[in-house]
Amino acid sequence: MDNFKESDYMTTDRILAITDGIFAIAMTLIVLTIGVPSVSGPVSDASIQKALYTIAFPFFNFVLSFILLAMFWTANHKQLHYVKHVDSVFLWINIVWLLFIAIVPFSTEISGDYSGYTISQLIFNLNLLGIASLLYLNWHYATKKGLINKKMDKTKIKSIKLTCLLFVGVSLTATVLSLIIPKWCSTVYVALLVLERFV
Repeated sequence: MDNFKESDYMTTDRILAITDGIFAIAMTLIVLTIGVPSVSGPVSDASIQKALYTIAFPFFNFVLSFILLAMFWTANHKQLHYVKHVDSVFLWINIVWLLFIAIVPFSTEISGDYSGYTISQLIFNLNLLGIASLLYLNWHYATKKGLINKKMDKTKIKSIKLTCLLFVGVSLTATVLSLIIPKWCSTVYVALLVLERFV
């Protein structure tokens, strides 16, 4: 890092700004993946209830995607809290990462509409695997290139790295399960809510 001028770096403020904006939009758009079910025949409490059953899986996918995006957003902010300087490579890792975030509403909708099919679940889980992998790459690059606070505790560095690897491991597991039990493969993400507390 000493070989570079201060002008070769920028702060994380602009990354935080665009990250918050894209996450806010993505987390809002995924609610549109549910849709209001249409009632066939005469409208009654029973027919409305029956129609609501048809959107049970899309609703589960919406909640799951919303929580996962919140977890990724939190993890990214934790990383950027310790990153003191940003170079062009780090910047572009984040831009590509945000591209995968922006795709989540699409992958959530196709996964919810075609829950029993392998291809739709692969799209959703590969989307999340890409997010998790780039989140890890982001932290790996920052620590290797000395972009983080030099006084940062090594235990904290390792903890953030393990959290990123946990995201990668769970999303990779879900991707493999897409080929075996496509309809229920996404339930493995529930493990993140429990396992993250032990990292």
